[in-house]
Amino acid sequence: ATLSTLPAGTPSAVLQGSTNEMDGGTVLRGFQVNRILHADRALGLALHDLTIRQINAGSGDGVEWAQSHYASGVRVSALSCARGFFVNASDQVTLTHCVSVGNTSAGLATSGSSGTRWQSGVAWSNICGFYQGDSGSKTLSVENSILGVFGSGSYGYYKLGGVLASDYNLYYLVDGGFPAQVAQASTVGAGTGRYETVSHWFRASGLDA
Repeated sequence: ATLSTLPAGTPSAVLQGSTNEMDGGTVLRGFQVNRILHADRALGLALHDLTIRQINAGSGDGVEWAQSHYASGVRVSALSCARGFFVNASDQVTLTHCVSVGNTSAGLATSGSSGTRWQSGVAWSNICGFYQGDSGSKTLSVENSILGVFGSGSYGYYKLGGVLASDYNLYYLVDGGFPAQVAQASTVGAGTGRYETVSHWFRASGLDA
């Protein structure tokens, strides 16, 4: 599905799913598609009460916001995608009570976006819970959430660039999962900084106190 430009002055749209979770709710499934839901220049688009699932795990993204500033998601789940949620060149996107599970690249990925906020959600058993591919002073904040990280090739955060704020989160690390990895400056001999424990991550970054 593609949601195109909202005309200037048009009120924000709400894509509302069913709240009847006992009967399965509203599920959007994709089979070998690049993304299941693509919001392109959809200013202020809100997604509520949806489950988004790739049938072939990792075959494509769940939701992408592209140049869709002030978008939001409430009680949206992204399951078995490549990137569950992808915030691409979209500022001030807020995700509240959302869930990302079993995504093969990232639960939430950002690129060229600022003011992305993940609040009171769950990022569980993704290769990377949160991938920050921003630059400069562009910001991502993660608060009051649960991060489940499984296996030595998995991370709660992978920070390539930008400014990360992270606080009041709970971590569940299994079989060598890392709470965070931070890419170093692109100089000769530079690499990445892996943090093996939450206390190590806290001491180095001052986050998740």
